[in-house]
Amino acid sequence: MKKKLFQLSFKQFVTSVIPYAVIALYVSLSFAYLVNALINKQVQHDTEALAVSAEYEIRRVFETPSIALNAMVSTVEYDSGRDYDSVKALSKSMVEMYPQCSDFYFAMFNGFGSRNGTVVRGIGQDTEASAQELEAYFADVIADKGALHSSEAADPASGKPVIAFTRAVYDQDSRRLVGIAGCYLLLDQLETGLKDLSASGNGEMNVVDASGVFLTNDNPSYVRTKNYFDVSPIGKKHKVAQYLDGKDKVLIEGGRYYGVRQIGTSPWFIVIEGPSSDFSGTANRWMMVINLVTLVLIFLSILYTTWYMNRLRGKERELGGRMLAETQNLVVAAK
Repeated sequence: MKKKLFQLSFKQFVTSVIPYAVIALYVSLSFAYLVNALINKQVQHDTEALAVSAEYEIRRVFETPSIALNAMVSTVEYDSGRDYDSVKALSKSMVEMYPQCSDFYFAMFNGFGSRNGTVVRGIGQDTEASAQELEAYFADVIADKGALHSSEAADPASGKPVIAFTRAVYDQDSRRLVGIAGCYLLLDQLETGLKDLSASGNGEMNVVDASGVFLTNDNPSYVRTKNYFDVSPIGKKHKVAQYLDGKDKVLIEGGRYYGVRQIGTSPWFIVIEGPSSDFSGTANRWMMVINLVTLVLIFLSILYTTWYMNRLRGKERELGGRMLAETQNLVVAAK
């Protein structure tokens, strides 16, 4: 008669398998939870670190026009013999020294005689306006009392999107408002500063204004025309005012990670997003391998346990047969 390898009943087999299955399920779920928690922590850490690095790079890009404009302001403030020709020459020289800026200009308010109201440009065409018109146009800059002011604009000469840096200029002795000094930083300078930064392989990082309009984007047609909240999934769950409220945020929603950080005290924000799978892909593959190895080991353990139990039962039957035979022999001998 052919000997069977496994002779356990279905009930015995199930009883043997269930403990291993429960252990395998518990280990797999616990491991998956732990891995996902670690991945989410890593995503948050990397996104926060990227936002800080991006802000630093943008501040570094802003540093050049800030330094240039401060130098221009100081020159005009301390020049007691300032006139149109000296301001024109200064504007041209600033353009040559700081090629990152598309142009420098100076709006002459007071102290320039008949040239009051002239906006002197280093490259572009000079324009004329009344002092009252200029004061109304630069009201926000004047209100900042000599502090650096920045805003989005378009270069008058090329029409390209720029960030306009402006400062009110006062006479060093009388403290009378002399004019407004300004320069234009092309927005593509921001993209240059951010191009080497990325949270993940498929992640995106852009700069938007307080309403969500793109100031930088890989697609040039999006700049100053498209709104981040119209093209990103984040716009379906969060309102602009709540998301861009000046507080740093890192979110993981719908299989994607998101981050936002305000650039200093400016009305601009760094927005970051990308698929969480960029972080979890490798971990998930390793988790699948570990789960597969666990299942194989459990299956082998079940096979071994079944074989061993069959072997024990075989020995028990053999021992029982011997005892029965000896008992029968004793009975016969007693008769």
